[in-house]
Amino acid sequence: MNVTLPISIQREGDETRAAPVMHTFNISGGGLGIIVTTTYEPQDVILVTVLLPDAEPFSSTAEVMRLEPVPAPERTYRLHARFVNLPGAQRERLIRYIVHFQREHLKTHYSV
Repeated sequence: MNVTLPISIQREGDETRAAPVMHTFNISGGGLGIIVTTTYEPQDVILVTVLLPDAEPFSSTAEVMRLEPVPAPERTYRLHARFVNLPGAQRERLIRYIVHFQREHLKTHYSV
C-alpha cells in the first residue's frame, strides 16, 4: 500500500538520529519499497522508523533485498527491504494501520 508519512532510514549501528522526512512509499506487514538517494547492498541491515498518525512511531530493522536504479533523477534508487525480527505485536499494529488507511482511502475515493 502506498502511503505518505514521515520516515527515516539509517544503517544499523549508525548512532546519529535521522529526522523523519515526509515521503511516499510502499509498506506492508512484510517490508517496504521506497525511493532513496543512498546506496545500499543486498543484505545490509537498516533501521526504519515511520511516524504513524495518532500512534507511537513504528521502528524495525530491515534487510535490504535489492536496490534498483531509477531513470531520473540521477543517483536515485528504489530500495526493497524486508522487516526482520519484527515482534508479532509490532507487525499487527502496522497491519492494523494499513487496513485502516485502505478503508479510509476506499471511502474517500470509491464510495457512491
